[in-house]
Amino acid sequence: MIFSFNETPYISFVFKADLTNKKIINKEPDKCEELDFFYYNKLPHPTINYISEIIDKAFSTKNPWIYEEGWDF
Repeated sequence: MIFSFNETPYISFVFKADLTNKKIINKEPDKCEELDFFYYNKLPHPTINYISEIIDKAFSTKNPWIYEEGWDF
């Protein structure tokens, strides 16, 4: 995923993984109140639009893909 907001480019890598029976540990509780796993089709609301699009693409294809947001070509 590549996106640009406020003229600052960001590149994020998104991975799909099988986390069945895994426990998540919040190692930065001062920065994040809670972490949890959700089924991709049962995300909490509201979810940021581009995050929803990334998840939709990750589960709809087995091929590599790229997502771009906020770039003026």
